[in-house]
Amino acid sequence: MPAQVNLTMESDQDFYQIFQYTLPDGVTPISIVGATFTFGVRRNLSDGTALFYVTSTLSNKGQIQIYDGPNGKFSLWIAKAALQTAPTGTFFHAMTITNILVGSGLPGPITSLVWGSNSMITINPGAAR
Repeated sequence: MPAQVNLTMESDQDFYQIFQYTLPDGVTPISIVGATFTFGVRRNLSDGTALFYVTSTLSNKGQIQIYDGPNGKFSLWIAKAALQTAPTGTFFHAMTITNILVGSGLPGPITSLVWGSNSMITINPGAAR
């Protein structure tokens, strides 16, 4: 079962945090060497359009980078520009990983949830906005 991660941020500043991808025990890291990520924010779960995405590719929305691949650590940077164009409020978000699981016997990479769409993101109006 994917984790639930609730995030709170201000619309007038960048958001940056390091996370660790682990087995369900919360301790044993899963290697993410060579993995890619997608983070999406939606008003509601049935909404066909995302408010914004952040991926492993650098963009004006931010970037997800591998911080320590063998130990499952990655960083999520959501750029101020993405937060300023998004409405303030509380929304749903989820993150997926596309990873090559070495020794799994699978023919190629698999995509799975890092944390699920039951996770909430709150974007507060910043003082400088």
